[in-house]
Amino acid sequence: MEVLMGSNNGFLMKRLKVINDINDSLIYLLPVILKAVDTFLEELIVRRELADNFCFYQHHYDSLQEAWEWTHKTLMDHASDEQ
Repeated sequence: MEVLMGSNNGFLMKRLKVINDINDSLIYLLPVILKAVDTFLEELIVRRELADNFCFYQHHYDSLQEAWEWTHKTLMDHASDEQ
């Protein structure tokens, strides 16, 4: 085993130290990563539910009929703009 490990400053021991340092850093980052993933999934699910409910309760959800008045005005104001 000693032949495989080499000296304390050997190639393998240096690499194991680097891997250990990376693992120590990841332990501190893990809660942050998990919180970000949890927040992302929560927003994704909530937005999906809101979209489903909007489409279910608005009969003309796929046309401008259900749009707010300011959207009609803005579209008319910019109808002649170059695309």
